[in-house]
Amino acid sequence: MSTPRPTNIPPGRWRKSSFSGGANDCVELFDTGSTLLLRDSKFPQHGPLEVTRPSFKHLIRSLNSDSLDAQHHNSMP
Repeated sequence: MSTPRPTNIPPGRWRKSSFSGGANDCVELFDTGSTLLLRDSKFPQHGPLEVTRPSFKHLIRSLNSDSLDAQHHNSMP
């Protein structure tokens, strides 16, 4: 489950993917030590989502295996 988090986290601690090329159009990650915070770099004022490490790991595995795309197509009318 994800929950909104405050936006007053030090900006230097957010990490971007090296694939973003420094652009402001990616997901940023903040490691709190116990959970991960995710936010859209274009709209950081909207606040991050907090996810557990197992949830994040599952998301990454699903993206890498294209299983989310297959689930999406199977659920469409």
